Amino acid sequence: MAIWAFISLTAANGANIGCSRAAALEGIARYGSITMTAEAMGLSFQQVWSAIGDMNKEFGEVVVTRRGRGSGGARLTPRGEEVLRAFRAVENTIYNVCSKELELLEKLAGENPAAPRPIDHWARLEDPKSWKLQKGQTKTSDPADKRAAQKKQTKKKNAAYGVLSSGRHANSPQKKPGPKKKGTQ
Repeated sequence: MAIWAFISLTAANGANIGCSRAAALEGIARYGSITMTAEAMGLSFQQVWSAIGDMNKEFGEVVVTRRGRGSGGARLTPRGEEVLRAFRAVENTIYNVCSKELELLEKLAGENPAAPRPIDHWARLEDPKSWKLQKGQTKTSDPADKRAAQKKQTKKKNAAYGVLSSGRHANSPQKKPGPKKKGTQ
């Protein structure tokens, strides 16, 4: 289906879930990381964290928890899983119930029904490994794969320049311990 409906649901108390917030929850479930979710969505860490913070306040219970400062990582709580599951069920129901009308709109717009849905990257996570490359594009990969490749490349570059894993250059002299002060052992 080449047509796509941007669905956003708002409760009377202000709780809001839409395609982009659902994609953020899916990213947390898939990657276990706010940073990698933000990368997969093409957004900043702050944008994703802000949306999560709003949802944590709006849905009566926390939907995403962080594993701890500095240790990295995040995970969906049971409430977060429930919110995501309910939103995707509503979304699928709308597409199923309205399929004839959506097909008619496609036809009226002159769209090819076999064309993929034009979903913005920030509105739905797709498996980056399944993205088809356009002429001249380089391979797009999963953020986790990208980070691993960057670490490997940095290690190679450092080895070529003689930088040790401690960050010290191989040719730099090691600090020698200074003279001991009187009264210390």
